[in-house]
Amino acid sequence: MRKLFVLIAVIVAISNEATSLKCYYCAGSVTSDCYEGIKSAMIIQDCNAGERNISTAKLSISDHGTLEDREDNEVVTTCVSFIAYTYGMTYIERGCGFVHEGIDICDYLDIFFELVDCLHCEFDMCN
Repeated sequence: MRKLFVLIAVIVAISNEATSLKCYYCAGSVTSDCYEGIKSAMIIQDCNAGERNISTAKLSISDHGTLEDREDNEVVTTCVSFIAYTYGMTYIERGCGFVHEGIDICDYLDIFFELVDCLHCEFDMCN
């Protein structure tokens, strides 16, 4: 259940702000159109970390790989695409991600999921 909450909190973010980062959003199996990157299978999300109150965005990775509260760093927005193995299934997720500046979102997600692959980028629809 915690994994599902973290996944939703990290990935789901739709905003009305026109200047925010735009990322593709979809989820599916490794045989899905999402995995293949077929644009008709994806929607476009407007991401905006500044207007979000995402509790997981207040967490970050310390030098020892644990989570700690990081009120001092700015939360940044990134587009992310990752393949994970959970509950006997391999699946892909694409969408907006939020993490503290200086923290690699793939390292962060790897705490909660058994990642097979993970990529992130900072320009519109790059995932």
